[in-house]
Parts: sequence; structure tokens; C-alpha cells
Amino acid sequence: MAVTFKLVSSETVPLTPEIAEKHRSMTGSPTERSLDPKRVKFLKEKLVAGLFLPPSWSTVRYKDTEMRMNGQHSSTALCDDPELFPRGLKVHFDRFETDSQDGMVHLFRQFDCRQSGRSTVDISGAYMKLHEGLRKVDPALGLKCAQGIRWYLGAQALPAPSGDNLGELFNKELYHPFVLWMNDIEWKKAAELRHASVIACMYATFSQNQSDACAFWDAVIYRRHQFDEEHPATTLENYLCAVQRKEAPFQNGRKPKPAEMYEACAQAWNAFRAEKPISLKVLSKVDPKKKGLSEIAA
Repeated sequence: MAVTFKLVSSETVPLTPEIAEKHRSMTGSPTERSLDPKRVKFLKEKLVAGLFLPPSWSTVRYKDTEMRMNGQHSSTALCDDPELFPRGLKVHFDRFETDSQDGMVHLFRQFDCRQSGRSTVDISGAYMKLHEGLRKVDPALGLKCAQGIRWYLGAQALPAPSGDNLGELFNKELYHPFVLWMNDIEWKKAAELRHASVIACMYATFSQNQSDACAFWDAVIYRRHQFDEEHPATTLENYLCAVQRKEAPFQNGRKPKPAEMYEACAQAWNAFRAEKPISLKVLSKVDPKKKGLSEIAA
């Protein structure tokens, strides 16, 4: 695709209320997104927290009219409450021009493009990589671990970070051994375990008894007791595979809820610790709504 716009000038100047108001009041390009109050609220929260970074705003000249290309939400947030206006920041301006409407669309596509955005995995991975021992862990797997731990904490009515703050869990060394253990699992052979509530139960068992948890889940993943149909590891593996493949007893659109999957894992673990068999029929009928979640046996 040929470039249909060109940069005319760039400058960085002190950010003042007057400059912010001028940019907010400018006519927006036809390509501009509709003003979203949620985005404005998000940016105002950054202002309150002192996390607002120097903005980079752009305009485009088309048919002798200069229009705002980006910065609508940030300039609105800055102007909404004078008391929140940050001091000592600068703003960078890029001014473009185009001789076609296609040029405006092409230029619009260059701002905050999806391929360059920080994903949830990226942000979680940034927290994880602050800790040398966790740097070898795949960020996507690290996020799965954090989501599982958060699920467990929520089920126990314990405080847990959410959203982009989820990675703060990696700042607690308490969780590092679990993440490193998870990193040693051959996940190509364990796709059926990739549910937050299942990983939550893996964490719960690991926190109770690390060595036996490793042995139990190793037996689940690698089918160590495949010829003993009611061994807890075999039964749980059959349960998780039935969920994954939508097989009996989970065919025809029936899918267990996350709490039910956690409870099935918990009951299989408790049977393992008690050295008792357990059937697929029992696991497929767990009902944590009525009886609550089982305590994890030590």
C-alpha cells in the first residue's frame, strides 16, 4: 500500500491547560473514534494515580482544514478536572497532511495498532521477568498460573489482583515454586488441564503437599494408572478429557462450570490421598452450589 500522507512538522512543547483545551476543541478527523466515557475515566484514574505519561498528539491537514487525528480521549481527560492537571509534563505534536480521504484512514491505522499493543500476556510477563528465577518461564504459561492462583484466592474469599495488576502475584516468592513446577510439565500432553479452575486446584494441592501433588498430577497427565479405571488419577484424566472433547457425560452442549471442575479435581485428589477409588460418575455429578468446595486434603 502506497503512503498517502506525509509528515509536515514535529515539536515537543510544555503541556499546559490551554494547549490541552485547544486540542480537545479541535474538529476531529472523520476517522476519529467516538468519545468513550470509559476511556476518559480510565485516563483520569491514571491522572489521579500519577501514572499519566506525556501525550503524543497528531493533526492532519486536508483540503485546507486542520483536524485532530488522535488525542481526543487524553485531552478530554486533562480538561475535565483542572485540579487533576499534571504539572511539568510535555506534549509531542506531529502534524501531517494528505490530499485524500484514504490518506486519513491510512494515517489513522498507524496509531495504537493492535499488533503493537501490550497484551495481557506481555504485561503479566513483564512482572514475571523482574524475578531472575522466573525468566525461563514462558509468559503465556505464567499468565495461566497467575489466573489459576487468582481463581483459588477468589474461591477462598482472599484478596487477589485483577486486570493488568494480575502480574503482581509474581512479586510473592510464595508462588514461585508452583510456577516453576508448572513450567516443567509437558503441556502438549496436558491441554485438558488448561482451565483456570483446574490450575487453581493444582495450586491448592501443591501448597498442601508438593511431592505428592507432583506425583498425582504426573499420573493424571501421563496416564500412569491407565489400567485401573477407578484410580483417582485415571478417573480425573478421563473426566478432563471428556470435558475437552465434549464426550459423555459432557456431550450435547453440557459443560461443567469452573467451580464444578475445581471440585472434581479436589475430590479426585482427596480420594488419592485417602488411597480410595473414585468413579467418573461421581466426578461428573459434583455440585459445589449445594455443598460448597471441598477442603484440600494435606
